[in-house]
Amino acid sequence: MKTKSQPQYLKLLSALTIFGMSLVGEVVFASPLPQNTVQESPQKLKTWRYSQFIMEVEKGNVKTVSIDYDLTTAIVTLKKKNSQNKQVTLVSDPDLINTLIGKNVDITVLSPNVSDEDKKYNPLQYSDFIKDVKNGNVEKVSLFADRSKALVTYKQKSEKSLVYLLSDRQLIQVLVDNNVDITVLPIINFNREER
Repeated sequence: MKTKSQPQYLKLLSALTIFGMSLVGEVVFASPLPQNTVQESPQKLKTWRYSQFIMEVEKGNVKTVSIDYDLTTAIVTLKKKNSQNKQVTLVSDPDLINTLIGKNVDITVLSPNVSDEDKKYNPLQYSDFIKDVKNGNVEKVSLFADRSKALVTYKQKSEKSLVYLLSDRQLIQVLVDNNVDITVLPIINFNREER
């Protein structure tokens, strides 16, 4: 950890503790599901073993992974045209998000709580969000207190983007290391304070 980041990190830890959140718990971001990702119901999808899923990711055959908000299952869209989506049961793999981003796989989150208010913001895929943070394009991230989503403020854009959360233990550290201003907002005050 960078020495100059420690005060900001400690402030964040205090803010998370105030809102009943813990860094031991997992915090992650992602985005709305592309409209063509899940055409079939999960019961009709062919199931892959986790090892088969990772092998296809490593080969560069995976286009999009749509992950359940609770990180239990994912719908996999392949790059090959006319291929059927696959379903995979996820395991606790701390390197999964970095592996997917490293292979240029688009990551979306299947969020159960998409509101009409969410539709007012530009949707942002999790993979694009992480790339933008690492490229120094993100100025501020406003987390919902329930860890379900966040508003992203860019340095060069006036509009805000909305990204949905999943479980990425490294996210907070990535934000701190890239000097992103982090706020945690109670859900009831989210829209009032961030407009």
